[in-house]
Parts: sequence; C-alpha cells; structure tokens
Amino acid sequence: MTFTYYSIGDSSFLTKVLNGVAMLAGSGDMKELAMIGMLLGILLVAFMGIEENAPIPWMKAIVGWVLYLMMFGGSATLAVNDVYTGQVQMVANVPFGVAAVTSWISEVGYTVTQDME
Repeated sequence: MTFTYYSIGDSSFLTKVLNGVAMLAGSGDMKELAMIGMLLGILLVAFMGIEENAPIPWMKAIVGWVLYLMMFGGSATLAVNDVYTGQVQMVANVPFGVAAVTSWISEVGYTVTQDME
C-alpha cells in the first residue's frame, strides 16, 4: 500500500528520518520493545485487578496487543511529495501505522492550506 506525505519543509531530511524508522522497524528491535511493553502491561493489568479485588481486565492488554499489530505488523510505502519543488521520493518498508497517520495528517494540513489560499 502506498501513502502520500506532503512535505512543506526539507523533504530529503524527512526521507532520511523515515528510512531510519523503516530500518529500526525491520531490525527486530521494535518487536523486543513491544514484548517488554506487553509484559509490563499484563503485569499492570493483573495488579489493577488484584488491587480492585475484581476480575483481571485482560481485554485492556489484548486491545493494546491488537493495536500494536495493526500499527507495526505490516509495512507500507510512503511517497514524500515536496510541495515547493514537486519532487517525489519513495520510502519503502515504513510501518503501516506510521505511514498511515503521517499521510492522513499531512493531507489534512495540505488540504486546509490550499482551501485557505
């Protein structure tokens, strides 16, 4: 899946940052961090259930795991479009969540700016 990011600043710097994010996500370090976060989340949820003397709310931990899989489970291609020069640079293997959110936010900002002009 390909998303478009409208860059008003230095698109080459942004491309380097996104390549760094793609390398970090592809190295497996993100998976290890997610496992540590999931373990801490399960412990926190378990302690909350014990403290409140109620059933342990496992759904909170499961929702966090599902959100992680949705955001970082797949990858996408991000087309960085420099608004001033018209130059387009492609960045592959960006985590899906990062690509989708940055694309949607930049598209809203770009559309609002065009409408205001």
